[in-house]
Amino acid sequence: MNRSQLVEMLGAVGEGIVRRFFQSQGCQVQMSEDKYDAVKDMIVDGKTVEVKTLLPIYKYNSFCLPCQQSKKCESVDRLIFIEVPDLPGEDVVIFESIKDPETNRRYDWRDWFNKQYCQFYRLTNLVEIGRIKDRNASTAMWKLSPSEYKGHKNVFTT
Repeated sequence: MNRSQLVEMLGAVGEGIVRRFFQSQGCQVQMSEDKYDAVKDMIVDGKTVEVKTLLPIYKYNSFCLPCQQSKKCESVDRLIFIEVPDLPGEDVVIFESIKDPETNRRYDWRDWFNKQYCQFYRLTNLVEIGRIKDRNASTAMWKLSPSEYKGHKNVFTT
């Protein structure tokens, strides 16, 4: 499998986790029928939701997204991040990024990273809304993640 196929499959796993999480909370969830939907991944209780399934960049304690995804991420009602576990079997953590009322944006800063201009979403500014203890989902996400930062959390956090 190539990198884009891995990323697509990882995103689908993350969206499935978020769908089940919201359904378990009694929410009405409608998935987008178009996997390339430019507006949202799903609608939860009438609100547009975008889901990003990523391993944080531990050096910056942040999730990092290319700026070309900015319009979609900033325009949805809810932006949800699924943290790919650093190691297989760890909890899957669900975060929500809330717009800053002063800047009217969700990201903390922009900068170049891996030859792309990116937006950074600091983990300390996100709200943890759920934690899933599912070893199979965790291990599947870890295996699908093409990130070279897997297994390096302790290098930057100790």
